[in-house]
Amino acid sequence: MRLILTISLLLSIVSLSVGQSIEVNPYSNSIQIGEQIKVDLKVESSKNANILWPKAGESFHKKIMVVNSAGLDTVLTNNSKKITEHITVTSFDTGVWAVEPIAFVIDKDTFRSEPFLIEVLPVEVDTSQAIKDIQPISEVPYTFEEIIKFVGIGVGALWVLISLVSLILYLIGKDKKRAEAKPQIPLEPPHVEALRDLTELEEQKLWQNEKHREFHIRLSEIVRRYLERRFGMHALEYTTSEIEAQMHLTNVAQDYNESLIKALRISDMAKFAKAKPLPNENEFAYEAAESFVEVTKPVEEKKNEKENDQE
Repeated sequence: MRLILTISLLLSIVSLSVGQSIEVNPYSNSIQIGEQIKVDLKVESSKNANILWPKAGESFHKKIMVVNSAGLDTVLTNNSKKITEHITVTSFDTGVWAVEPIAFVIDKDTFRSEPFLIEVLPVEVDTSQAIKDIQPISEVPYTFEEIIKFVGIGVGALWVLISLVSLILYLIGKDKKRAEAKPQIPLEPPHVEALRDLTELEEQKLWQNEKHREFHIRLSEIVRRYLERRFGMHALEYTTSEIEAQMHLTNVAQDYNESLIKALRISDMAKFAKAKPLPNENEFAYEAAESFVEVTKPVEEKKNEKENDQE
């Protein structure tokens, strides 16, 4: 083993031809585990030679790790060119590891260096000394520059926070003022809205023009919205059967309730089953809705209308 190590310590120089040579030279062939050493790769050739350089560490043993490369350093003279690369390597596995010949391509011809060995030795432990525990982390006091930096970061963060809160409060206040400034348009009484919508629906003459489904969709919507606004039912979300179960809230004669439910069922057939109700069924549904709104509108409205009629 000593003979092999002694031989591998020699410079690995291969003469290629006149004016050309390659050299792979480790600074040492013996290191302790984790220690770093340099390996020099050198090629000298004619000035105009085309050289293909190998990738750093591609021929090294898998137990040898390339730490870094200083890059290629090229020196030109009148008739020659010299390229050098300094590679730093290490190993964390004890043993003797071989570095295979490294290939260099010069003007399409391949040349290989001589192999060499690297011995990785373990760290010697003095067994006569007691084993010591790992030292705790030492606390280092903050410097003045670090304190100034932290204070600056804190002040900057506080400024950003204050600016953000101020912006949010400004936008909230702006929206509030805008909402207060916007005049609130009072909603029409439910019966006024329903009767107006029914009149507009009648004027459109949808079912007379074979638009049965469109007519009953709109009629059902008007009735359901009126029930929701006038009696607090969730009629727009209810099925007709669910509305029927809530009709006791209207406090009107049963005939009106039954007629309205019948009208909604006719509308359901037109909407969902694509049925075409007869003309008298369309007229019945419309009149049932209109009559229901008339008899369930507030008493004060009925009184005012009666007085207007007498005048």
